[in-house]
Amino acid sequence: MLGAIKGKLAFAKFIRIIGVIEPFAVGVYALISHEFFLIILGIAVSIFLLLWGLHIRNSAMNQYGKAYVLPMARQMFPGAEFTYIEKHLDLDRFHNLGLITRDKYEKVTNHLVSNDEHELENFSLLCEHTESDSDGDSRTVTTYSGTVVIYKTPTGIQGVVRVIASGQFKLLFIKKETTFVRGKSPIAPWKIETGSVAFDDNFEVYASDQHLGYYVLNAYVIEKLQAFRAKYGTFALTITSDYLYVSFNHIDKFISVPETISSIGENPFEDAKRDLNELIESLNDISFAISKSTQREKII
Repeated sequence: MLGAIKGKLAFAKFIRIIGVIEPFAVGVYALISHEFFLIILGIAVSIFLLLWGLHIRNSAMNQYGKAYVLPMARQMFPGAEFTYIEKHLDLDRFHNLGLITRDKYEKVTNHLVSNDEHELENFSLLCEHTESDSDGDSRTVTTYSGTVVIYKTPTGIQGVVRVIASGQFKLLFIKKETTFVRGKSPIAPWKIETGSVAFDDNFEVYASDQHLGYYVLNAYVIEKLQAFRAKYGTFALTITSDYLYVSFNHIDKFISVPETISSIGENPFEDAKRDLNELIESLNDISFAISKSTQREKII
């Protein structure tokens, strides 16, 4: 099985290489022979080869996902489902929660659903578009490339809080945020300053109302969020009453089909399983800290 999958990937790569080289070779011959119609034919054949190679590659990756990734995922979540290329995921919810930036071209891959009480979901997302400069040269612009995780766990809050761990750099005396998702959003329009310089310099916080943001972010929650950033780097976290949504500025961060033939093996997922278990533990810690805040608020 594994040998056949690697063979399909190698063949797909060969076909795509031919698809790139072929129009140049045909173009040179057409110019020499003055048979210019061959240029159009060469371009058409090139497009066919590139699309065929992509189809074979995606088929092999999906086959690997079902044969190797899914059984591994079911070691962690017995009812899990895994889809390499997901065509039916509604991205509006994640956009509205400020987790992603949508674009003309969107590709969802490595979609894992736990189908248990925590309703964990994990998927990779690439959003991009093509634009032309003043000289007419086109380039691809990526607006989002990352991993989204959804985890059901009660927090007890009544509303929405968004926490963005964004990088910063200084240009002379100007400090600029390098946030990978938008800051202020309709669902959480109020920007919150906690008063902790160490926290406010490294995080942006938005809430559905001002009071909510202040009482959720107590010292214990701030400590957990700082530890989360130290471990995972740039991220965007959206907190609701029953769910934690996390967007990471890194594609294929947890369980995924390897992108290169050399990375494919019988069981390359030990690190991925450990990382996902550690993520769940971290999310439980954050949820517990938030729920303690909400309990104290209700008592007060």
